[in-house]
Amino acid sequence: MQNPYSGKSGFMLLFILAITCFTKAQTNEKFEYHVHNFYDKSLPYRLFVPEEYSDTSLYPLILTLHGAGEKGTDNEKHIATHPHATVWAEPDNQINHPCFVVAPQCPTDSWWSNESIILNDLLDSITNRYSIDTNRLYITGLSMGGFGTFTMLKEYPNKFAAAVPMSGGISFEEVLNMENIPPIWNFHGDADGLVSVHWSRTIFAALDSIGKKAIYPENLSEEILNFYLNHGVRYLYSEYKNGGHEVWAQSYENPRLIDWVFRQKLNKKEYQYKYAFDIYHGKYFNIPRQDTIKIYSNINNPEQNEIAAFATIKNETETYENTISLFDDGKAIDKIPNDGLFSNFLIVPTLEDYFSITVNTIDKDSNDHDLSIPISSMFTTVGPLNLAGYEIIKLNSAANAYQIELKLVLKNNSKTKRIENTTVEIETFYPDNIKISGKNPVFTFGDIESGQSAFSENNLEFIFFKDTITLFALNIKTNNQYFWKDTLVISNILTSVSKEIGLIPLEFNLEQNYPNPFNPTTAINYTVPYPDIVTIKVFNILGNEISTLVNTYKSNGRHSVTFNASGLASGVYFYKLQIGERTSVKKMLLLQ
Repeated sequence: MQNPYSGKSGFMLLFILAITCFTKAQTNEKFEYHVHNFYDKSLPYRLFVPEEYSDTSLYPLILTLHGAGEKGTDNEKHIATHPHATVWAEPDNQINHPCFVVAPQCPTDSWWSNESIILNDLLDSITNRYSIDTNRLYITGLSMGGFGTFTMLKEYPNKFAAAVPMSGGISFEEVLNMENIPPIWNFHGDADGLVSVHWSRTIFAALDSIGKKAIYPENLSEEILNFYLNHGVRYLYSEYKNGGHEVWAQSYENPRLIDWVFRQKLNKKEYQYKYAFDIYHGKYFNIPRQDTIKIYSNINNPEQNEIAAFATIKNETETYENTISLFDDGKAIDKIPNDGLFSNFLIVPTLEDYFSITVNTIDKDSNDHDLSIPISSMFTTVGPLNLAGYEIIKLNSAANAYQIELKLVLKNNSKTKRIENTTVEIETFYPDNIKISGKNPVFTFGDIESGQSAFSENNLEFIFFKDTITLFALNIKTNNQYFWKDTLVISNILTSVSKEIGLIPLEFNLEQNYPNPFNPTTAINYTVPYPDIVTIKVFNILGNEISTLVNTYKSNGRHSVTFNASGLASGVYFYKLQIGERTSVKKMLLLQ
């Protein structure tokens, strides 16, 4: 085998590694050796002083807390092992943000959560010795240091302007009891085997419960994340998918982290922007002229100013635009007024199209501020696009397992719109009974014309470990945007396939009520193609809901329900069956 470090490319790699190690060693050497004495205790620490330090300027300071593996008294390994201290002292960061960096070393027989008093005294001694801006003290810690970070925030609530904990935590109750919670950017891996990610999730659940809304950068585009960072977001939680315990290297390399930290300041008096924190609207597919959408949005309003919020709805070609006011009165969504959740109802537009919803705000106490969230939530009136059937291509059986290749059939129920670049992501409700080949099981369809059905362009392979009913969720997308959902049921594989290999239709049927006209009762029969939540509602001619006849889980098969119209006036009524995104409506005549 060729030596990877041989030849010109190998020489360059060794050269780069050598330069990197040399630069890191140079940075480490700039940390002065010190010992802080407090009563009968001694705490070794390293201190970085900005190269161009002048006592005529004020400097921020970072307190950095290492993990349990770096405990000791050597005053070396806690800054040599991980970048939690040295990253702030790197030349590029010092050019933009000259600051002091304090890196204490925890005693071997202790934990940072037990050392908060001496840590506080250490900070006080440094701020008294140097020209430090006490409105810009920051703290970061990893693992044991992450727990220590939260302990310091709890015990010294007005000391730090921001915190960057990693792979640590604090209890739900402790968060609720904290006197003051500064801005926090927290990092954790969801596969952390040493400190469970539930520690971090619990913290942000507690913050959410007291109205301190966080954003989740890994779920946002760069545009949206930059918007939040530039407009005063205080709480961020970065959770790495499949990330382990040691997430600090990639976290401290986050290009936005250091700038965000140094923007935070105690007693900051600058204007706190009001903006929509998120947008929700329930279903992604809605029926024109029939459905009503609840639009609701959390509004960031830390100063509790009087604000107005609006939702603007536009279609894809911008031939339709409508703006409605949102109110924090609780009427449209949560029944709780003045909780920062603004909402209202929107009658679905009559045309078939794709629509965006954008929320903006006006601070009535500062009329010159009018901010829009630069992302819109979307819904559609096109379709629906749903499952019309499936085809089993081949069957192989072995002991306790059945292998099939499956092709899906989708129908575009739109009257006017072709649905482009269609894909279906499939999930199983019974992961112990079935295996789906591939890490990302997706059926592709291309474009489907209005009113037409199409087979998937590819097949997926399934291995069933039991010959039983298997339920799948189908998430249906166009141009990688999710709008529709459906359910696939495959039951008794060997029995059904042995009879006929081919297209197996899925029935979805709402029958005409009988008798019709009626007085005062009538029967409504309907067929459920797969087990799911089923609703049947009755409406008057104005579209007002009169009665809910069914709202429960039903097995697949034919069912019946009786409608009693006693007390209602004669006239035309409508009844609507809904299973997932699939709906059917019929009318009936009451003659009293």
